[in-house]
Parts: sequence; C-alpha cells; structure tokens
Amino acid sequence: MSDDTQESLEIRLAYQEQAIERLGDVIYAQSREIEALQERCRELEARVTALADAGARPEGDDGPPPHY
Repeated sequence: MSDDTQESLEIRLAYQEQAIERLGDVIYAQSREIEALQERCRELEARVTALADAGARPEGDDGPPPHY
C-alpha cells in the first residue's frame, strides 16, 4: 500500500470518527428532548383529566347566550 493511500485512508477514518461522535451527541440531545416532551405530555394529560373530572368547561366557553 502506498503512503498516499494509507494517509488518505487515515484521514477518511479520522473524519468518519468525528462524524460518528457528532451524530452520537445529536442522538443524546434528541433523547433528552424526547424525555422532556414526554414528561410534559404526562403533565398535560393529568391536567386535562383533572379538569374533565371536575366538570370544568374549556376556557372561553361561556355556554349559550341567556335568550336561548
């Protein structure tokens, strides 16, 4: 194997390792964001359930006007 070919392969390997590391960082950040969003969804589901159990109407729903 010539020196140029070996050097070229080493350079490509270094770039690939760097790209893999960056992708791993992105996956980790996305995983954390997904966990936070899932927790927020659970909180919102609990609030909606509590409001439904309490018989609360949605905000802005004043019902029909008095003349009905």
